[in-house]
Formats: sequence, structure tokens, C-alpha cells
Amino acid sequence: MTRAVNTALAGSGGVLQVVQAYKTDTQTISSGTPTFVDITGLSVTITPTSSSSKFLIMWSVVMGGGTDATHGYVRLNRNGTAIALANAASNRTTASSGVVNTAVAGQTIPSTNSYLDSPATASAITYKLTASNNNVGGSSTFINRSSRDTDLTGYDGRSTSNITVLEIAG
Repeated sequence: MTRAVNTALAGSGGVLQVVQAYKTDTQTISSGTPTFVDITGLSVTITPTSSSSKFLIMWSVVMGGGTDATHGYVRLNRNGTAIALANAASNRTTASSGVVNTAVAGQTIPSTNSYLDSPATASAITYKLTASNNNVGGSSTFINRSSRDTDLTGYDGRSTSNITVLEIAG
């Protein structure tokens, strides 16, 4: 679900637009996904009011893992290119945010972060989130649910994830 709000505050630093995508369903990131795959529903497109605008992107992706400390990674992408990444270090996966899921099968952990982007364009921009899995112990990573996902009251609830983009006047 995507929501847009135009606030149009005058002056530098004012919020010009707010757009949000909200994910209420679940998704499985397969065991050992070698590349980052789209998190369905967590993509927003926004057309800048001005090429001097900045964009504050905030996200929260609820992730659950299986056994042996499965790692889940999230990347922020602008028009298909990953941004807001950690510095590369040998063979380590670089991401915008991530979680290490302990061997608690009913556990979920939010992967959150924010980033202030200055794309210097007046053309439409698509921000989306992608995810990957490290395949420790052959386990998948799950979005908005735990790996156990027990269908009993008092056990494994489900959550929601989101990405919110604010256009800030330059």
C-alpha cells in the first residue's frame, strides 16, 4: 500500500512531499540468496519539486530467521542502484541495514535505518528496498514473520514493514 501526502511548506528545509509504502504480507528470502532481491511492496516513486531537493528515506523491515544465526541484509536502492552502503571489507556483505537472527525460531527483529539523499535531479526517483540471506545452516530469512510462524494465539505474531520518503526543500 502506498500513501502520498503533499505538505508544501515554503522555505529551505521544509517538507514538500511525503510518500510511504507499507508491506502487510509476508515474503521468504530463499536460503543462500546470492544476490539482493526486491522486497515486494517496499518501493516508492517520487517526482522532485526541484533538483535542489534532498530526500530523507526511513525504513523498517521486520525479519525472522531460522537456525544458526541466519543473517538478513537490506539495501536501499535509488533507480536500481544500491546507495547508503557500508564500506566494502574483503568478502563481507555490504548493506544499508541488517540483522543477525539468533536460533530462536519464533523471533523477529526489525532492520531499520535512515538516509539523507541528494540526487540533484528533477526527474522521477524510485526508492526501493532489497534483501539477501547468508545461508548459514541452510535457513531462509522471512519478512514480517518468524521462521516458526506457529498459528496459535500467544505464539508467533506477524508484523508490518515500511519505507517512508520525505522531500526536503533545498
